[in-house]
Amino acid sequence: MLNNANGIRMVYSCIGYGVMSFWAAFIIANTGNMLKKIKWILAGWFAIWCINVLRISLLIISQDKHWPMPLGFDHHTWFNIFAYLLILIMIYFFDRSSKKNRGLATEGKINKTQEFYNDNIRN
Repeated sequence: MLNNANGIRMVYSCIGYGVMSFWAAFIIANTGNMLKKIKWILAGWFAIWCINVLRISLLIISQDKHWPMPLGFDHHTWFNIFAYLLILIMIYFFDRSSKKNRGLATEGKINKTQEFYNDNIRN
């Protein structure tokens, strides 16, 4: 650290472990194969990491430029707001991808049932 200079001290709550743990727990608790879950967990962690890096970068710039925090919220509160909004969006897409896969599986079962009906019952 430089003498007479501002700095940022990172603690566990700043790293985003709580938000990342919430995301991983949500994905693990849902249905799907292990590979799909690992992909979604890693993609979510990367997205959360990106907004955290953006937050810290903006914090450094705001300290240098002496910008006030919007609406009086501190940077940690803003991070939580954006992180959980991001998680809600990712949950929507995760759920949508799961429903799409279930729809394809159900569609396949319906087609097989229709084929069975056409071959065995109708004749």
